[in-house]
Amino acid sequence: MFIHRKLILASIVTFGLAGAGPALARSGRAVELTPDQLDRVTAGTAVAADANSAATGVLTIGITNTNAVVGVNRGPNPTLSSSGGLAVGAATSFGTNLAANTGQPATSGTSVTTGGSADGNFKVNISNNQALSALGVTIQVGFTSAYGAFALGL
Repeated sequence: MFIHRKLILASIVTFGLAGAGPALARSGRAVELTPDQLDRVTAGTAVAADANSAATGVLTIGITNTNAVVGVNRGPNPTLSSSGGLAVGAATSFGTNLAANTGQPATSGTSVTTGGSADGNFKVNISNNQALSALGVTIQVGFTSAYGAFALGL
């Protein structure tokens, strides 16, 4: 029996001053931002993927793969920034007894979990996870896409 586990976590958080940076530089003193202003100055995305495979039998094979990427678009005005991320995971498992009478049946199983979130007043999250099992082989894939932006008028 074997168990293979791979975890990747990619996250990024960006901070800006919502266009107040030049005003602060000219003011000669620090200016406290209101809670509403603070809500608009951060934009970030975090995504993660986890893939596991397990099998029992005389011959076992397991493959897992996870990837994650995050990007930030800093517009000309920091209040209009956006960020997005994508996490994908895949797991394949195979178990067979090769016609040997071991008393225990061969098994195979997988687990793929993905997730993510983004900041902003406009957010889009899309996730999907599917598994297929036949003839001692189990294949599972999943993905999560997260996008967030600060849009005027929302």
